[in-house]
Amino acid sequence: MQPENVATRGTESDRAAEVLDGIRQRVDPTTFRHWFEGPVELRCVGPDVEIRVGTSFWMSWMQRQFAAVLRDAARAVTGGTPAVRFTVDPTLSDRSGEATPSPAVTDTSAGISAEPPSPTPAAAPPSAGGPARPPAEPAADGARAPRRRLADLGTFVVGPSNELAFAASLRFGETGHTVASPLFLHGPVGVGKTHLAEGIRRRLLARGEAPRIVAMTAEGFCNLFGQAIREKSLPAFREKIRSADLLMLDGVDFFDGKSGFQEELLHTLREFERKKSGLVFTADRHPRLFTKSGGELVSRLLAGTVCRLGAPDFEMRLQIVDRKAESLGKNLTPNIREFVAKRFRNNVRELEGAINVLRNYVELTERPINLTAARRILAELERDCLRVVRVVDVERAVCEFFRVEADDIRSAKRARTVARPRMLAMYLARKHTEAAYSEIGDHFGGRNHSTVISAEKKVKELLAGQAPIAVADRDMSVEEVVELIEARLQAS
Repeated sequence: MQPENVATRGTESDRAAEVLDGIRQRVDPTTFRHWFEGPVELRCVGPDVEIRVGTSFWMSWMQRQFAAVLRDAARAVTGGTPAVRFTVDPTLSDRSGEATPSPAVTDTSAGISAEPPSPTPAAAPPSAGGPARPPAEPAADGARAPRRRLADLGTFVVGPSNELAFAASLRFGETGHTVASPLFLHGPVGVGKTHLAEGIRRRLLARGEAPRIVAMTAEGFCNLFGQAIREKSLPAFREKIRSADLLMLDGVDFFDGKSGFQEELLHTLREFERKKSGLVFTADRHPRLFTKSGGELVSRLLAGTVCRLGAPDFEMRLQIVDRKAESLGKNLTPNIREFVAKRFRNNVRELEGAINVLRNYVELTERPINLTAARRILAELERDCLRVVRVVDVERAVCEFFRVEADDIRSAKRARTVARPRMLAMYLARKHTEAAYSEIGDHFGGRNHSTVISAEKKVKELLAGQAPIAVADRDMSVEEVVELIEARLQAS
């Protein structure tokens, strides 16, 4: 009796199903789900096995991690020594996008890990328990993890402190570019930088042109780059990042002082500029304040559209309170709304935290809330988070910002590079501490109380007139300088 020919033993689809079942038995369930239930197609062609994947980056990882597993599983089904071939089929990525009609984002250890319109299995660092997965980067290969919807530009509260940044973001979301790239959004924490970046992605994905977007934190970028160096997979990493239509990095001031990572980012910027692809960056600081970064990198960031977001004013905070309360299904009385908006001034996250505390109180006690109760509940919240600011804390924050020595601030020097920081330090010490004018004067070189009063009055005049002040090699508004120093005070 002739032995059964492998090529005729059942249909090719039957044999492919058997090979997949063999792979399932050889790897853990999570690995199988991430790698073989995504945009991957396995075929049996005669005695051989063909693996078709959506991208070359994905293929390179599959070849390294699963070639032996595939060969063993195929040998058990077909007999002999089957060949395992890998090919790239971009239509698989396109097809996988049908499963995710609305934009989504996956939170990973790399930071904002964004899905493009063609989601693929989530990436993660190698583990000791099974085959490694590609770096947990831009969820451009994204994910069977819990997802949340991207923020929408339509829900962003616009006001004097952010109208330019919003206009630039809206244009980017509608056209895929700004007047000059990259779009650089900077400002203190909690003022809406990430909201605008996510809103841009949402708009672009909704346009139906299937842009390939890589979105992640700057720290995630550095982690992946370092991992690629260790695993000698730099070409795959660079192809993954640089082949995107849009690169979005959150918190790029993370690169400041990291020369090796700056070099990689600089080469990436050059490639995106050459392709005329989109770039969106967010940071807490203006590029000129990247004092430990190379001149070429800073100049390329400055060549884009640099927009600042500031703390919301009272009217904006009222709108934010309304929208947040509405999204939670809670109606607040006008006096409670005004109380929250007046009490929590620094950023949107503080407002959201206050609303969440009030919501939890109502849900847990099942009692309505009035202004008296709101005052008491939020006073407890503020008491638990209370931080006492000292004059020396203000001095340290001012010296770090202007890069001057504390001894110079306290000295009798009258040079503008010292006098201006000293004046601002006196103003902020009076604003944020309980110290009397005389105590502040004593701290800053034994000056009398009238000098402190004069400095406070001068800064208020500068704030009212929106006057500029020299910082490094550029002029910044006094309001912006004060906000940045106060952000340092909060973070320290």
